[in-house]
Amino acid sequence: MLNAIAIILLFVFAYGKKIDNTFIKLIISILYKIKIIKNKEDKLKEWEDKISDFNIASKNLLKDKKRFIKLILINTIAIVCLYLVPLTTLFSLGEYKAFNGIISIVLVSFVSIICCFVPLPGGTIGQE
Repeated sequence: MLNAIAIILLFVFAYGKKIDNTFIKLIISILYKIKIIKNKEDKLKEWEDKISDFNIASKNLLKDKKRFIKLILINTIAIVCLYLVPLTTLFSLGEYKAFNGIISIVLVSFVSIICCFVPLPGGTIGQE
C-alpha cells in the first residue's frame, strides 16, 4: 500500500505542476504551524526548485527511450543478482539440489515483500 502511494506521488510530482505546488504549500504550512520549519518562504522556494528539477529530469528521461529502457534492464539485472545471493551461498555449502535459480528469486522476492509490510525491530536480520 505504501509503495503504491509512493509511486502515485512520484507520478503526480512528475506531471502535475499545479498539484505539486498546492501539496508542497499545504505540507510546509502545516510544518510551519507546528514549529518544525522556521522560515516558511525559504523552504517553500527550496522545495519548488527541487520539484521543478524533478519535473525537468522526468520529462528528459522519458524523451530518451533507449536510456530509459537501459536503466530498467540494468535495475532488473541488479535485483536478480541480489536475489540470487542465497542460491550462491547454498551452492558454496555444497547443496546443489535444494533450489534452482527461479525458486531462489521467487522465495527471496516473497520474503522481501513480506518484510516491507511487516516492519519489525531487527527485521533486516530476520530477512537475511
